[in-house]
Amino acid sequence: MLTHPALADYAGELQASVTIRVTDRLHGSTQAESGTTQDMSFTFAVPCAPTPADPAGGTCDIATSADAVLPGAVVEGKRAIWALEPLRLLDGGSDGIASTSPNTLFATQGFFVP
Repeated sequence: MLTHPALADYAGELQASVTIRVTDRLHGSTQAESGTTQDMSFTFAVPCAPTPADPAGGTCDIATSADAVLPGAVVEGKRAIWALEPLRLLDGGSDGIASTSPNTLFATQGFFVP
C-alpha cells in the first residue's frame, strides 16, 4: 500500500525487476547435460490504482508467473535450481509509465531492522 498524507493516491505503474540464474539438465545438443544459464532479467509492470477510501493510498497488485513474463522459462516436470537476486521496484517516473525513463528506485526486497 502506498500512502503519503500530502500526496494523492498513486495511479501509475511500478516496474518489478528480478535477476535469475537457472541450473538444470536441459543443456547441450540433446538437452540432457547439466548447465547454468547466464543471468536473466525478469522485468514487468505492476499496475497501481487509487483507493476509494482515505487514507488508504494507492494499491499496486499483479498476479503473474515466470512463463507469462518469459515464455518457456519453466519446463514442467523437470527439476531446476533457481537463484534469485532481491526484487527491485522502480517508480513509473513523472509520466507514471514503467516502460519509459527515467524511473527511480522505489523499494527493494530485504530486511528492515529498526
